[in-house]
Amino acid sequence: SLPSPPFPAAPDSSAQPARSPQSSSSTLPCEIRGYHPKIFISYSHDTEEHCAAVIDFAQRLRSDGFDALIDRFVDGTPIQGWPRWMLNQLESADYVILICTKIYYQRFRGVEHSSLGRGVDFEGTIITNELYHQKSTSQRFVPVFVRGMDINHIPEPLRHFTSYRIDNSYDELTEFLSGNSGVNLSLIHISEPTRPRL
Repeated sequence: SLPSPPFPAAPDSSAQPARSPQSSSSTLPCEIRGYHPKIFISYSHDTEEHCAAVIDFAQRLRSDGFDALIDRFVDGTPIQGWPRWMLNQLESADYVILICTKIYYQRFRGVEHSSLGRGVDFEGTIITNELYHQKSTSQRFVPVFVRGMDINHIPEPLRHFTSYRIDNSYDELTEFLSGNSGVNLSLIHISEPTRPRL
């Protein structure tokens, strides 16, 4: 989505982020391996309170070892312009988090009649096209709610994916993003064959 400059510059992604007090208590595998999955957050500018919550979420992800990026981390306007910047971020991200709200859904679907929300409208088109070409098998797109949860606010092409809430399933989200979700399987014990008695 398109912000109005100026905004603070993005944190230095080359530096090891410090863990914040609200970060997940468990050590993430991506930190151990020195691998920081790139996360692009697609969201609508519903209210200043909502934008602040999304910024806090992005910073929390960074403090937990993820290279999270949102438009508010850009200093002014990107040289290549916002449309190409959004396209580049969507293309290069390991995961794209969609912050689902009623307004986000309307802009994603292109049904909002105002001149606002061109960023989400553009991103929604790109995401929908990728899912179409991938036959809906891509796992890069993750629906997330800041608060509350209404499945009707998730764009239809993404409703069969697992969704998360920041306030009560943040750990499950970061486990998925770091490739550590699910339960490790126990080894199958193979017993020695019993010799028949003579």
